[in-house]
Amino acid sequence: MRKRFRIILVVLLVAGLGLVGWLSLSAREPSYKGKSLTYWIDPSASGGHESVTERSSALAAMREQAVPYLVERLRWKPSPMMQKLYREFPDFPPFIAYQQGRWDPRGQAAHDLGEFGSVASNAIPNLMAASTTRDLGSSWYQEVCAKAALIKIKQESLAPYIEKLTNTAVSNTASIESWYQNALMIGECGTNAAAAVPNLILALGSTNNEVIQAHALIALGEIHSRPEVSVPAIVPFLRSSDVALRQKAVFALGQFRDAAKAAWAELTQCLDDSDPWTRHAAADALKNIDRAAADKAGVK
Repeated sequence: MRKRFRIILVVLLVAGLGLVGWLSLSAREPSYKGKSLTYWIDPSASGGHESVTERSSALAAMREQAVPYLVERLRWKPSPMMQKLYREFPDFPPFIAYQQGRWDPRGQAAHDLGEFGSVASNAIPNLMAASTTRDLGSSWYQEVCAKAALIKIKQESLAPYIEKLTNTAVSNTASIESWYQNALMIGECGTNAAAAVPNLILALGSTNNEVIQAHALIALGEIHSRPEVSVPAIVPFLRSSDVALRQKAVFALGQFRDAAKAAWAELTQCLDDSDPWTRHAAADALKNIDRAAADKAGVK
């Protein structure tokens, strides 16, 4: 009983300190026209209401404040106390969540720095450090985002990384992990990675590992290019017996917005999926594709 009480006290203390830190960072977050950097940096946060031109203007206006702010977030370090508590109580949910990166801002910060392109060149040393740091279970995501940001800031070619996607005949854990992390890194480059679409579609082949298929779906959604070939390749996975593949397919189609109208009928069937997350994601995807039609159909 005493041990449990001690754990609760520690969790409350750490949560309080975390909240103070989060509020401190949030208070310094740059803004443009009364809207935060987070709003402008992530189109999904703004509901897709801002044009590419408006978003570019906002980022240009905020860059002098935003880049130092994001670099500060990139310098975040895991709490030694939380690391120790996780080792002592590895089954306690708050410590598991921490170890998995629930409060780690570095991946998002790296992604955001990449959105600024060459104007974030002074962040390169911090991004290079982040691209090789493994101190949490979530660090692989941080590495992926940091590597993608470096490519965008340095304006490097994606061709060598896209070429690596051709090797899908892998079965050992290390090779699969290397493939999907490369795919997600390429996906971070969005429509600039359109040349990767053919290789990612080939990765959806039935003989490939399900983990490779799942991350190929994610990357196709992040790139959301060439809908005439991408959307038909994704649709069959809406009927997969693997719930993870259905989830990734629904998410990917939602990223294409109105370019995924050809998948409308199949997505509406996902509203009755046995998995609640898939049902919810299907509703969001339909709204992204055609809000007026979704409202008319009573999609909630």
